[in-house]
Amino acid sequence: MESLVAGMQDVDTAEVTLDIGNLAKEQQDRLRNFIKKHSCAEEDIDDILQQTYLEAIKNKNSFRGGARPETWLFGIAHNLVRNNNRSYFKRPLFQELDEQVYSIPANGACPERITEVQRMLDCILNAFDALSEEMQYLLTLILEQNKSYEDVADIFDVPIGTIRSRLSRVRSHLKIAIAA
Repeated sequence: MESLVAGMQDVDTAEVTLDIGNLAKEQQDRLRNFIKKHSCAEEDIDDILQQTYLEAIKNKNSFRGGARPETWLFGIAHNLVRNNNRSYFKRPLFQELDEQVYSIPANGACPERITEVQRMLDCILNAFDALSEEMQYLLTLILEQNKSYEDVADIFDVPIGTIRSRLSRVRSHLKIAIAA
């Protein structure tokens, strides 16, 4: 009986060296796939992978050699995934908002100002729709695609002065529509 205890003591005190760096390199793809397969939150995969390596480094002295190193590493990952999944399901699906959020108008504007801006936008959109297709295309090129007047003149195959005068007419049309 004493020899069995002595033998057990030898196993308990045996130094098992574990190279976490090489283990991580060898198992990274498999470990990432394992975590991805078992995790409920895809956005947490990289965090769990990093936590697995940190826990392995922190606890490498607890590895006794009773299992293969990769089995030990995957066990750590499994525990971290399980803990993460538990906390994931405890998270609220949506957060409650303060009532103050509802009482503050967007950008600090008063409701009258918001209504006025909405009215102006509606007028501008209606005025834009009333423009000819050519004028709409001209504005789209300059405003949305950030084309220069020179580029637009080349596209329409007209002098740059013509583009400037057309834009001037469009601006006047839009100003009148907003004022109405």
